[in-house]
Amino acid sequence: MRRRSPTPWLHSLHTDARLRLFCLPFAGGGGAAFASWGRWMPPGVELCPVLLPGRETRLSEEPYQDMRALVVGLADGLRAALDRPYALLGYSLGATVAYELARELRRRGHAPPTRVCVVARHAPRFREREPIARLPDDAFVRALQERYNAIPPQLLAERELLDIFLPILRADFTLLERYQHEPGAPLSTPITGWYGTRDATLSRDRVAAWAEHTTAGFELVERDAGHFFHQDPQLIGDVIGRLQ
Repeated sequence: MRRRSPTPWLHSLHTDARLRLFCLPFAGGGGAAFASWGRWMPPGVELCPVLLPGRETRLSEEPYQDMRALVVGLADGLRAALDRPYALLGYSLGATVAYELARELRRRGHAPPTRVCVVARHAPRFREREPIARLPDDAFVRALQERYNAIPPQLLAERELLDIFLPILRADFTLLERYQHEPGAPLSTPITGWYGTRDATLSRDRVAAWAEHTTAGFELVERDAGHFFHQDPQLIGDVIGRLQ
């Protein structure tokens, strides 16, 4: 049975789910990035795209620009949904958020996730490349396109829409560029990392370094892809196959 979510961080919750998969999006993204995943989920596994401030149903809210504040807000907001086993998946920016969320939930005494899935993101100890968050709009857009080819042509052509979207992206990149990993005990949860071999923003070694952050085993999966392959059925199948 589906019930309305008691928190703005989620659309709704199934009372009969045996496991929840919380999905955290890439910079500028929202829960819609994972909308198509729902039809692939096996019975009993509930897809829970996380709704971040500043976009979608929370467009009127200020997006976070500080990782610690975001993770504390998330841990508070998801508390009611942690009443059964869960896994965390993060894409790009979302991977770092998922990792820090797992650490925050551990600090609070919650049961650990069954798995942390990190996609298209280097391990936390690596810093961002040359900062771009404070560039003027045109230079910021050029840098995004050169690195990620992230903004669709139709959005680039609609300046009014782009002006709505850019502050969200800028806030997310500010969050990324300010983030500094604080060393601590590794997670006791298995981590699986995926990356595209044609992703110019990553290297195999930097993704493989996620192994440092778990005592429960790390698995690296390569895909013939660029940075964005979140709609790839093979990725979705890979994730589902690793849920417990």
